[in-house]
Amino acid sequence: MEDLRLPERMFAAGEEPNGERVNTYHKPKRIESILEALDPEEVEFLRNTTFGKIISQAENPSFSGIFGQFVIVRMLRVKKKYEIWFLFAGRPIRMSLHEFAHVTGLNCKKIPSKYSKKRKKNPIKEKLYWGELFGSLKFCLGDLAIEMLKKRAVKDRQMQLKYACLAFTSCVLLPTSHFPRIIPEHVEMIRDLDEFLAYPWGRVSFEMLVTGIKKKDEILLSQPSIALPGFVDAIQLVFMAAVPQIKEIVPQVEPVVVIESDSESDSALSDAQAEEEAEQTDPQTVTPPAVVRYCINPNHVKVMDEEAKVDMTSIIEDTTYSPEDQLWDDEIEDEYALNMPNIENAVASERHKLEVNLVKVIQAEIQKMQGAVMQGIIDVLRKPYSVFREDIVVGGQGVGDNPPAAKSTGPDPAQKFNFPSGETMGVLPNVQTSSPTQPSANNGCHTNVDDLISSVISDVEGFPNHPEEEC
Repeated sequence: MEDLRLPERMFAAGEEPNGERVNTYHKPKRIESILEALDPEEVEFLRNTTFGKIISQAENPSFSGIFGQFVIVRMLRVKKKYEIWFLFAGRPIRMSLHEFAHVTGLNCKKIPSKYSKKRKKNPIKEKLYWGELFGSLKFCLGDLAIEMLKKRAVKDRQMQLKYACLAFTSCVLLPTSHFPRIIPEHVEMIRDLDEFLAYPWGRVSFEMLVTGIKKKDEILLSQPSIALPGFVDAIQLVFMAAVPQIKEIVPQVEPVVVIESDSESDSALSDAQAEEEAEQTDPQTVTPPAVVRYCINPNHVKVMDEEAKVDMTSIIEDTTYSPEDQLWDDEIEDEYALNMPNIENAVASERHKLEVNLVKVIQAEIQKMQGAVMQGIIDVLRKPYSVFREDIVVGGQGVGDNPPAAKSTGPDPAQKFNFPSGETMGVLPNVQTSSPTQPSANNGCHTNVDDLISSVISDVEGFPNHPEEEC
């Protein structure tokens, strides 16, 4: 039989460390700073490159460190080098190169063979490109390169784009500290800007991230804060894609414009002037609609994890590239990871069966409760019926006796009967003085009451046996 158990957890359920946050070296403000330092044409150029999807997502609120700590201590133990599995709401969520490519839009193909081995440069025959970009600087911080762009220290448009791309790769995709430096190898690669942009930066960034996570053991994950290299925002993006319900729309804050007037006449004319200016406004200058922004509320995420009632996609297959392009030559096989899709299907199947059985149990309980209520109604009807019959037929002293005259203190409530049709039978006449051997005009009334009550009891007894309509 196929083993459908989930892999072992890093921490037992309920014993996860209550850390504070996951610290990231990537700061979304750096993307904003890079864009502000460029001309509109250059910004549009970057948006159309492999970095475009990450640039567009920078408008969303930054990575939630509290959310990162919550999910990273819920990892499953798998042997694969390039896969991370999280447990959320009782179900596994994979973060592999497929998911990373899907949420970042980066090139995640295999690294070309010409970059697989470090090329040995002859400083005599080939001058380093570093000097052409940064002169005599021995190293250059990414923030310094951005500042040089802002101050227009570089005039050539091609050089400006190279500065921006180098700052993007070092500060956004591959940061290893809070003050990342421009990587010399990247400087040599950017001799040809098109070749630089075609490089599989997604694979390099993902490898840095997943390796940094895999290095964290139980002791390091139990620390108050956990620092991770690379583009850590991908963890949050994967969860937002796998569990759309955790996304919350950030409310738009409209700017408030206060107009100060020096006289009452100005305020009196303000409405007319506003209408005139609105008519003269160029339609092309109308502000475009605001972009919908999303965030994650860690408290809501914790509630969803406990309730385990969310819809999710455990495995996201990226179709941008072929499966062969996203393979790893040194990957380690893991029977649990390979069997995870079957586990997910089994969990979904069992959940469906549980829901069906739960509906059946609820319907059975409803029918049982209805039967009990109906039986109670029958008992209530039978009890006054027997007493009422005894009072009428026996008269309190038996058939054939001459009962004493009854003292009437008013109508007896028991002698009044409400018909189901809404008609009400009046107060019955005093029948205790009647003899069973002498026919009375009220005997027909007795028969009608007996038949009516028997009919009601028969109808009520048959009611619980009617099949329930399915909802």
